[in-house]
Amino acid sequence: MKKLMVLSATVAALLSASAKIEMGAPFADGAVLQRGMKVPVWGTLNEIHSLPSRVTVSFAGQTKTVRPDTYGRWQVELEPLEATAVGRTMTVVEEADDWFAHLFSKPRDTVELKDILVGEVWFASGQSNMECPIWGGNTRYRDMKGGLMTTMTELPLGAFETK
Repeated sequence: MKKLMVLSATVAALLSASAKIEMGAPFADGAVLQRGMKVPVWGTLNEIHSLPSRVTVSFAGQTKTVRPDTYGRWQVELEPLEATAVGRTMTVVEEADDWFAHLFSKPRDTVELKDILVGEVWFASGQSNMECPIWGGNTRYRDMKGGLMTTMTELPLGAFETK
């Protein structure tokens, strides 16, 4: 009886330990994910448990699950997404991966990222040249080719309609 009580107390302590999910740098409220291609989502667990765990990412009707490595790092890959004009919520949950522990435990940690959009993601860098608009009647209109570039950009019909 005493062994059973010690075992129960140990399991309860392990199950109640809290983990903290830390998302990769680009993932925060208000982020934009690239449309039309697979999207990697990654992060780390800053506490590693003696019981195995799994991380589940849910976004835009997709749910992907992965086991973190021994350092707490994890990554899933979402299937290509369509452009949206309305922000959605991404939910990331870390929970026990042991069948016994999973029966009696709640998620160890949950992160919700709100107002995530899907669209075109462009990275630009520079100094004063970044002040030049690519369209409009401004005298700094970049080589008069910005208008040509914007007309050649392919966007799906209705990409920016609200639903």
